[in-house]
Amino acid sequence: MTTIQKTVITATIAILAGVGIYEACQATKMRDQVQTLHQQQTPLAGQIEQLNKALTDATNKLAALSADNERLNRNTAELLKLRSEANLWRSDAKELARLQTGDPNDPAISEALSWRGRVKMLKQHLEQNPGAGIPELQMATTQDWLNAARRELKTEVDYRRAMSGLRNAMESRFANELQSALKNYLDANNKQFPTDLSLLQPYFKAPVDDAILQRYAILPKEQMPNLGMGGKWIISPKSAVDEEFDSRVGIGPDGWGTAGSHAWNDPISSAIKTLDPVMKAYAAKNSGREPTKPAELLPYIETPEQRAAYDKALKFIEASNRYDKE
Repeated sequence: MTTIQKTVITATIAILAGVGIYEACQATKMRDQVQTLHQQQTPLAGQIEQLNKALTDATNKLAALSADNERLNRNTAELLKLRSEANLWRSDAKELARLQTGDPNDPAISEALSWRGRVKMLKQHLEQNPGAGIPELQMATTQDWLNAARRELKTEVDYRRAMSGLRNAMESRFANELQSALKNYLDANNKQFPTDLSLLQPYFKAPVDDAILQRYAILPKEQMPNLGMGGKWIISPKSAVDEEFDSRVGIGPDGWGTAGSHAWNDPISSAIKTLDPVMKAYAAKNSGREPTKPAELLPYIETPEQRAAYDKALKFIEASNRYDKE
């Protein structure tokens, strides 16, 4: 082996040794870096676990607060109801004491006692017939009950009419509050009509019993065409308790109003339409003159449908005449 070959081999061995040493150093550095990363990740994992726990706690607290808020709203509504009832009881007690100390032979005192007796009878009727009530009656004051009982209560029709008057009065009172809430909602939502009545709840001055809102529905304005309340939609009760006597309230962007009992299914308009040929036949035989009383139309009725429409219209006219005389 020549000297040059020995030199080359020696140099190669030196290079290989240097590379090995370098790789060993790099491996050591890598192990140190990995160990360092593991050491850094350990507290991070603990922090992440703590953050997740904190997030879970915060979520649970938020759910608890939401439940508390819901209970508070219900409690507030119930408190307002109890306060109102307490005021009514105090007012009733004072008025009753005043009447009891008066002269029972005084016609005014006697009438007042009789009137209050009718209120008691009307309330008893409601207890025996809970279907005649609506949630809005919780808003009724002593004066509202007195107004409802101002006429005699002798027949079932008397009670139906009295309860209808009370329901109508309370629906009108609530309609005023509902229209104000609707206006506030429209102002806050670019004049967009609500898609659900529960959305109006935050816009009432005081919390409203959900049972009241659930009686109402959002309807096309065509369902109450005689009420010009603006917009394409109105809010109205879903159904009547007594279609023969109950008015129908409608609430829209520009106000609220009521329509007569015919607004529920308009049986009278339907009857009049069915009787139109009868009216024309009568006019043709009587020089264009209109009948002065319903019985004059009887000879001109030709179909069972016309007779049924006549009976329905006659019943409505008689009921209206009785009411006007009372």
